[in-house]
Amino acid sequence: MDALRVDVQNEKAEIVEMRKELEADYERKKAKLKANYAKKMEEFDETKDKVVQDVLEKLISKPSTNVVREFFT
Repeated sequence: MDALRVDVQNEKAEIVEMRKELEADYERKKAKLKANYAKKMEEFDETKDKVVQDVLEKLISKPSTNVVREFFT
């Protein structure tokens, strides 16, 4: 009976340790994903700003009568 109790306690301790490891791994992955998301959003914002700037430059450099008319009306 004592041997069974010891086995159960050992398994419980192993499970608790595994859970701690899983939680730590989860937190590491979560932090990595957050950092990656922030980096990707920053890159997206930079790309978006560049595209908008390029489009505006093209529109300004070659304004057609219709574009100018629509823009100011």
